[in-house]
Amino acid sequence: MLFYADASGRRRCSRRFEKTLSPPTFNLTPLEEEKLLITKAPRCKTSGYYQDLYFRIQNIERFPEVREPARDELLNLLSDGITNALKDPEGSIIRLQHYDEGTLWKFIRNEHDRVMQDWGAYLERRENGGGPLLFSSIETARSWLIKQAPVKLIDGAWLAHIHKITTPFALRGVTKDAWQVFSEELGDGDVTKHHVHLYTQLLEEVGSRLPACHSVDFINSHHWHGVDNTSSWKGAVGELVISLFPHEFLPEILGFNMHYELVTLETLCASYELRALAIDPKYFFIHVSIDNADSGHTAMAARTVIRYLEIVRSTAGEESMQIAWKRIQAGYVMSWALASQATHHRNGLRDIVKDSKTLPTRDLDNRIIGILKAKALVSQGCHFQSRARIAGRSLSEWLAPNMWNHHNPQLGSQLLAELSKARPWVYAGASSKSLLLKELEWGGRMFGAFTNDEVTTLRMWIDSLAPAVVSEVYWSFTSRTYCSSREAISQLQDPTLHYPVTVANMVDDTNFERLVQSHSLKHPILPGALAEFPTYSLSLPKKLPSLSILWFAHIGLLENTINIPSLSASPLYASILRILRAQAGFSIETEIVASMDEMNRRSHLSLVDIGLEIVSCVDEFTVQKPTCIHDLFVLLNGQTEHEEAAKFAKNMLCWALRPTDNIGWLLGMALAFISAKRMLVEAPELLAIESRLALESIVVRETLSLRECVSLVKEKSNAEYARFAQGYLFCSVALKRFLS
Repeated sequence: MLFYADASGRRRCSRRFEKTLSPPTFNLTPLEEEKLLITKAPRCKTSGYYQDLYFRIQNIERFPEVREPARDELLNLLSDGITNALKDPEGSIIRLQHYDEGTLWKFIRNEHDRVMQDWGAYLERRENGGGPLLFSSIETARSWLIKQAPVKLIDGAWLAHIHKITTPFALRGVTKDAWQVFSEELGDGDVTKHHVHLYTQLLEEVGSRLPACHSVDFINSHHWHGVDNTSSWKGAVGELVISLFPHEFLPEILGFNMHYELVTLETLCASYELRALAIDPKYFFIHVSIDNADSGHTAMAARTVIRYLEIVRSTAGEESMQIAWKRIQAGYVMSWALASQATHHRNGLRDIVKDSKTLPTRDLDNRIIGILKAKALVSQGCHFQSRARIAGRSLSEWLAPNMWNHHNPQLGSQLLAELSKARPWVYAGASSKSLLLKELEWGGRMFGAFTNDEVTTLRMWIDSLAPAVVSEVYWSFTSRTYCSSREAISQLQDPTLHYPVTVANMVDDTNFERLVQSHSLKHPILPGALAEFPTYSLSLPKKLPSLSILWFAHIGLLENTINIPSLSASPLYASILRILRAQAGFSIETEIVASMDEMNRRSHLSLVDIGLEIVSCVDEFTVQKPTCIHDLFVLLNGQTEHEEAAKFAKNMLCWALRPTDNIGWLLGMALAFISAKRMLVEAPELLAIESRLALESIVVRETLSLRECVSLVKEKSNAEYARFAQGYLFCSVALKRFLS
C-alpha cells in the first residue's frame, strides 16, 4: 500500500496507484513472463494510468519502485514511435538508414522549412478570412492551455537527469551540451525566464491557478474531471520516462531532444492566436526564438548528436556508430509520435486537433459501442432491480435511453473504459472468467439478449484488453540485446557507477556528533554573514588520492536538486542552478542566453576538468587512467590510508540521491568545500595557471550563490537551516581530518 500526505499533512492512501501499477494476474513462471515481455500496464491506458506515473516519477525519492514500470513504458513508447515511423519511412528520419553529417543537417533544415511553409499558408489563410486553429475565445484558450499544462509545466524534463557525476568522462562534453539546453529551459538561474514560471503566469492570466505539477493536488485537480486529456498526460510521461535512465538510453535522449527542440506549427499558431485575444504569448514567443535552427536549441540539439556520434565512431568504430544512429532515430521518432497524436493534416496544413474526443477509436471499440447503444435504446426499465454498479453508477444510469439519444460521443468511450476495469464483470484479457459473458450464455440472466455474433464481438473485445506485450520492434531496430526492466533495475545498485540508484537516507546523526566532538573548528559557522571559512593545510602529495575521490564526489552534491522543473522555479533552486553552471564551466549568466556561443567557446574548464588534472598527479592513477568516478573507487579499494575518505565520498553520492530530504545538509556540505578549493587555487605545484584562474572564478560564483541559498533556507525554515549548519560543520571537520 502506498501513502502520501495531503495538504493538511495527513497520511492518505492512494489505492489507485497500487491498482494501476500492480503486476497483472497470470499463471506464468517468471521465465515465461520475461519471455513474453509482459508489462505492468493495461493495453487501454487511461489518463489515470499516466497521471500515476507522472506523479510517482517526479517523486521518485518516495516511490523508487516506479523505475521498473517507467522503463517498461519507455520501451513501449520507443517501439510505438518506430512502428509508426516505419509505416511511412519516406516522411521520417527513419529513411536516413546510414548516418552522414551533411544529410542530417539537410534533414533538419527540411523539417524547419516544412513548418515555415505551413506557417506561411496559415497566415495567408487568416488574411483571407480563415478562422483560428487552436482557440477562438478566451474560454477556449483557457481550456486548451489547461489541457497542455501536464506537458508545459515539466518543460525540459527529458534532459533533467543528464550530465551526472557518474557520466563517463569521455561523454561529459556531449552531456554538458545537452544539459545547457536544460539550463536554458530553467532560465539559467533567473526565475523570471524559467519556462515553468512563464507558463504558470500564462495560466494565471487566463484565470487558472494550478497546484505545483509535482504535487498530488495537481493530478487530483478538478480541472481534469470529465476531460479526456490522455494524449497530454501520455506526452508528459514520455518526457519523464526517457529522462530517467541517462546512462542506458543516452542516444535515445539525444534523438528525442533533437526532435523536441524543432519549432512547431502549434507553437507559432498559439503565439499568434493568444496575441489576437490580448493574452500575453511570451511563453510561446520564447519557444519560437530560442528554438531557432541557426543558433538556438534546434541547432544545439543537432550539434550534440553529431558530436556524440563522432565520439562513438572514434572510440568504437563505424559499425557501432551506425548502431548508435539507430538509437538516436528511435528517440527522435518517439518524440515525433507523441507530438503527432494531437495533430493531423488537412488542406496541406498541420491542423491542431482541438479535442482528443474526436480521435477515432479502434474498430472493435466502435462495434461494442454500437451494440451497447442499440441495447440501451430498447432496454429501458430492464435494469432497475440490478444492484450491479460500474464506476459508482448503476446499469440503469449507464443505459438510460435519453443519455444515448443525445449526441454524446464520450459516453460510449467512458462506459468501455470503466467496464474494462469492472471485475468480476470483465477480466481484461480473460473472457472465459468474465461474469458478463457467463450471464449472456445459457443459464445466465441475459441469455438471448445478445446474438451469437454480438457475444463473439464482446468476447473478442474482452480478450483484446490483455496486458500489452512489449513489441520487439525497439530491440530489433536498434540491434540491442534484450534486457527486461526487472533485470535492468536490479543492476542499479552502485551510486558510484549507476543512475538512478535507490538508497536509504544515510545521514548519520550519531556519527555526526562523534566526529564534531573529536575535532574543533577555529571558525564555526557564522549565522547569516558567513564572512570567513576555516583554513587548514593540505598535505600534498600524501593526501592526493583522498582529495581526488572527495573532489569528484562533491561535484555531485547538488546535481539532483533541480531534477524536477516545477520545483526548480523558485529563488532557492535558481541559485543552486547558478552554482551548477559555474561548476560545469559555463560562462557567467547574462540577460541574453548564450546558446551556440557557449558550445563554440574554446576554454570552459569545469570542476571535472580540474579534477582530472589533480588525478594526473596521483601515482596510484598513472598506470590505469580512470575513465569515470567509479574507476577512482576501484583503484583506491583496499588502500587503508584512503579508506575513510572513499567511504565518505560514497556517502556523499548517496546523500545526493535524496535531494528533497537532504537539501539543507547538501548545501552545507557544498559550502564546506569552498575552503579546500581556495587552498587549491594557491597550489601551483598541483594545478596549471589556467586551471587555478578558472577555479578561482568558479569559487567566487559558488560562494555568492551559496550565500544566497543560506539566506533563503534560513528565511524558509529554522529546521532546514539547522540541517545546513550540521552539514557544513560535519563536512568541514571531515575534510580537515582527511586532507590535512
